[in-house]
Amino acid sequence: LILPNDTDMFDKQVAYQILIKYNDNITDDEIKENRSFIFGVGGLIMESMSTINKNSQEIIKSEIFILLPIVIAILILITISTVSISAIAVKSQLKNYSIYYMCGLSWKKCTKLSLYRTAVTCISAVALTAFALRFMDISPVGKDFILEIQLDSVLISLSVILFYFAVSFIMPFAIINKTSPVQIFKSN
Repeated sequence: LILPNDTDMFDKQVAYQILIKYNDNITDDEIKENRSFIFGVGGLIMESMSTINKNSQEIIKSEIFILLPIVIAILILITISTVSISAIAVKSQLKNYSIYYMCGLSWKKCTKLSLYRTAVTCISAVALTAFALRFMDISPVGKDFILEIQLDSVLISLSVILFYFAVSFIMPFAIINKTSPVQIFKSN
């Protein structure tokens, strides 16, 4: 980089960008001197793309460490609420399951009923969400909001739904296998 001794040419406002590429043999002191001069005349310096990439990755890592406890807390709450909801749903249906069992339905088919109930709940939730997003997209109220569905959000939601299905399938086995249908029927 060749800098003029006369700074009169920098007295006028410059409305364009330039790219400065240093030779390999330039010293750090010369780079610092050039930067000081550019800052002194009101210029801005943008780093190389590799430096920008490296700095961006460091910022992302620090943001992830800030958000990690929140993500872990959300995962714990999702797990606890999913297990609790499934347990409550199965407990509330135990009498019905015992009647179905006495009428000839196996415990395995009773657990499929729980899975079907979960499927209806999840499909209803997805349909309601799709309707709400479409409504926000076409309504004047939605113009004030920026809603963008990204692939990672969809994948996270699908993984939560799959987890809910798995718990809804396992929970009836855990609760039903501990008691006999007659005991369930008599206790209720």
